[in-house]
Amino acid sequence: MKVVPPDDEGPPVSSLGALSRDELIDLVERILRVEGTETEHQALVRRFEQSVPRPGASDLIYWPERRADGAPHEMSAAQIVDAALAYRAIELGP
Repeated sequence: MKVVPPDDEGPPVSSLGALSRDELIDLVERILRVEGTETEHQALVRRFEQSVPRPGASDLIYWPERRADGAPHEMSAAQIVDAALAYRAIELGP
């Protein structure tokens, strides 16, 4: 999987749906492990966000929803990917 740094002037890193669910899970696991340099990490986050329909999908990683007791609801990489893939935009009528 090629990772393009966020300041790259080339074409977009990925188009929506270009990665399989398993590839997205691997990508999120790498993000969670904070592998590589800051630039490489940012590129991984960018690739994830560009590969799923949910806007701001990295929020699922860095700012998980809170449980009723106020503690963060920790999600596995698979749960994060499934939530990001499940997003559907609301269509507004005329």
